[in-house]
Amino acid sequence: MRVLIAGCGAVGSLVAAYINDLCELHVLGRPWHLKKVRTRGLVLVKHNTRKIVRIAHVHTSAEDVARERFDVIIVTTKAHDTRQILRELTGNGVRAECWTLLQNGLGNEEIAREVLGERTNIVRGITNNGAHIPEPGVVVHAGEGPTFFGPVYGDEAERWAKELASLFNRAGLKAEVVSDIRRLAWEKAAVNAVINTVTAVMRVRNAAVVRSRELRELAERIVREVCSVAEACGVDLNAEEVLARVLAVAQATGDNVSSTLQDVLRRRRTEMDFICGYIVDKARELGLRVPTCEVMYLLVRAAEGISREYPELFVERG
Repeated sequence: MRVLIAGCGAVGSLVAAYINDLCELHVLGRPWHLKKVRTRGLVLVKHNTRKIVRIAHVHTSAEDVARERFDVIIVTTKAHDTRQILRELTGNGVRAECWTLLQNGLGNEEIAREVLGERTNIVRGITNNGAHIPEPGVVVHAGEGPTFFGPVYGDEAERWAKELASLFNRAGLKAEVVSDIRRLAWEKAAVNAVINTVTAVMRVRNAAVVRSRELRELAERIVREVCSVAEACGVDLNAEEVLARVLAVAQATGDNVSSTLQDVLRRRRTEMDFICGYIVDKARELGLRVPTCEVMYLLVRAAEGISREYPELFVERG
């Protein structure tokens, strides 16, 4: 199988490290990270052990793979970069039998279909593996969990979802195919709408969501609003079950700094437009009220903007 991972950040690097030996793998990402991967290999850190993975085909521009054809392209960029990376690839004549979106957020599939066309095979992936890049050329497998694949568009999407699940399982990343990936996408969006927004606004680690009575109440309000919008979109979520999931994830990843808080602290754009922003927009479209999500969205966007434009306004200590 010929595979391109487009957007070789933390998740993309993690997947690359595992599947490299099982396919003809190409990776595409930013030079600050991939220059090290090209010269010394990708260092995979797991349980305090280090393994060097030699990736043969490392690219830092879509032009490097111009007019290439792949069996599968796995898109692992931030959600707000989806349209850009798809346009760069298609603009350079890159083609694939299947495009797989292994990303956070909601609305990615609609963007992909708009750019790639209605007849394209599109698969959505949801992963529960945690990863981060502590330094260029190194990826840490920080938390293990299953990855789910589900067909979204295209006559052959289900077959490709099965192929991807098989590839991941053979590589040592637990995976399975589900019939309704939309439900899992909404459930993960609910988790992110709580943990990522609350931690970014409060500037705390994930465990605070569980330990603070007030934040648990806030989490419940967010979850109920997300579930109401999901239901109006035809996705049945049980608010009590989703809240339990949110608290379990916050507990299990208690020492972690959420990706949204990391983005704020590093003065980078967050994925909030594809989490709370998407939920708020859908609610307005459907005539629903989601006041808590609206406020949290505005607060995160404010923190994001201030961190980039007025960093001197942040108070580090009392």
